Amino acid sequence: MKSFEKDEIKKLIGNRLSIYSKNVNDVIDDSAITLLNAMSEGNPRRALSLMENFCKNASILKEPKITKEFIEKVYGENVWITRREIILKLANSSKYYSEGLSRIYLFYDKMERANLNIDDGFQYLRLSYDKAILIDDIDPEYINSLSTVLYRYSDKSFNVSYVIQNSVRDFFKELKKQNIDFDDFIVIYKEQQLTPTQLDKTLSEIIKKPNLVNDVKEYFNRGNEIFQSLTVQRDKNPPQKILLESWDCLENIIKALLIHNKILRVDEVLQTTKVDKFGIVKMTPDEKIQEGIYYFTQFRKLPKIVGYITSLTEINHVLRKRNQLLRTPPRHFSQFSEKDAQASFFSLKRAYYELIELFNL
Repeated sequence: MKSFEKDEIKKLIGNRLSIYSKNVNDVIDDSAITLLNAMSEGNPRRALSLMENFCKNASILKEPKITKEFIEKVYGENVWITRREIILKLANSSKYYSEGLSRIYLFYDKMERANLNIDDGFQYLRLSYDKAILIDDIDPEYINSLSTVLYRYSDKSFNVSYVIQNSVRDFFKELKKQNIDFDDFIVIYKEQQLTPTQLDKTLSEIIKKPNLVNDVKEYFNRGNEIFQSLTVQRDKNPPQKILLESWDCLENIIKALLIHNKILRVDEVLQTTKVDKFGIVKMTPDEKIQEGIYYFTQFRKLPKIVGYITSLTEINHVLRKRNQLLRTPPRHFSQFSEKDAQASFFSLKRAYYELIELFNL
């Protein structure tokens, strides 16, 4: 027998209630019918049986009308089990919805690995459902996780924002039709991370690592290694080392971006760094300062290719602090405080999380 749709279930219940001179809209509300349809899996006999039980319980508890909240209160865990089944059924119904749930899985996984607050991450996703979120309104540490469920967008006025992925938006929209709202989903998902049957295959299509040639990959990896090291060892390093390595990190990522976007060739990048016959960098402080200024100047050409970049101010801050240190005699290094290092590292983080996303554009 073909499964009944919600409207057919409502009509069926209405016909049964009319025998007792009752109007269906006076007895059960629309959200409860949606839930009833899900619990019965569209089986008309089971729907009528459940409705009969609902009416008996409502009478005993003196409930004036059968609502979604009433069903949840009386049937408890059975309702949540049914909702998990609805989520999985939707995700497995098409490749498109499978992508939606897979992106949410990846988003959750990235937040857990980065030890981020899950509720804060889902709050960004909730906000994006109604409108785009400006990049300045997002904690930089969440950018990498959010990039699986949102995409970067730059408008004509150079405002950079993040917009919800179509498959994720439509997945939530379809769940809402089945009476599972955003908050319901979060409660269910935090208890059990649901995944579609084709998760591995879908993830391999979603996770598109930047296709980097070897020379670009070398600079990209070097910058990434410095960032990871700074993140782990920051409290153990003196301020001077943090100021120097913060720029080293960005300079390597910038070199990778410039080559990747064909603003500079590999040989042009190699020419800017003086090394001895053993491959060790041999540059005076002034030469290092000029090299940094050169790359920042070249980097300012990048927005014409990838769109507006919001972290230019932070990149400039890291460069200026590094240059200030290089111009200072070693005997005066103590003037650079933990506060300077903290400000530089915060600027580095803000820039780093934005720059690595540019490789995927």
